[in-house]
Amino acid sequence: MKEALIGDIGRYAAHDGPGIRTVVFFKGCPLCCPWCHNPEFIAGRPEIAFYPERCIGCGDCRDLCPETALTVDRIARLDRSRCTGCGLCAAQCPARALEQVGKIFAVEELDALLRRDILFYETSGGGVTLSGGEPTAQLAFCGELLQRLHRQGIHTAMETNGLFVWDDFRAACLDHLDLILFDVKIADPDTHRRITGVDNTLIFANLARLAAAALSSLRALQGGKNRPPGGRGSAPKAPGPGGAARLAAIFYRHRYG
Repeated sequence: MKEALIGDIGRYAAHDGPGIRTVVFFKGCPLCCPWCHNPEFIAGRPEIAFYPERCIGCGDCRDLCPETALTVDRIARLDRSRCTGCGLCAAQCPARALEQVGKIFAVEELDALLRRDILFYETSGGGVTLSGGEPTAQLAFCGELLQRLHRQGIHTAMETNGLFVWDDFRAACLDHLDLILFDVKIADPDTHRRITGVDNTLIFANLARLAAAALSSLRALQGGKNRPPGGRGSAPKAPGPGGAARLAAIFYRHRYG
């Protein structure tokens, strides 16, 4: 039974692919972009989110914590150097000032949850998008989940930063994806390494492989100066085996160059 750490599940989404979609946010990402829209999903482990404006200072969390990571002085204070993210405090917090970010799902459990919205997918031309974090960091789980969704005729999409082992990605996921949203962060290798913490050589190699994998279309959503060498690129005219139906390469515009 395959399991994955999931940060959140967003239902009735309209900006992560066509139609009405359910977005699965995987927890864990090898990049550390300072502009990340979902920084709570970067760490590949469960964490505790604290909302001080909700805290009523009851002290229940302090009494429950096995690591003595919580103190209460009018409101709770969380020592993250001691916190293990076990979630005991969040489960008992009456004001929901503490919430656990990251839950383990079995593939069967998540598949059943996603199928609840199949009527919305069918009537709107929507489906399921795997996002994050970085879904390919939990590649085997993604592959089995995508296969299950495709068997039920559900449109599938994936948002990825492209940092994956090509042969593993192709074997696990490629044939079961209808749309790939490929997020290109920064074109310049040195700047990419300095800002995100990793080199982008593999990322651009994977983008080139996807563009060459007999895709029916390649749409580059040009965001500004962060374009890769060679510009927008072009798409093959006819689909073939081993390719997703559509690839969107998204180049960001931001102040990091």
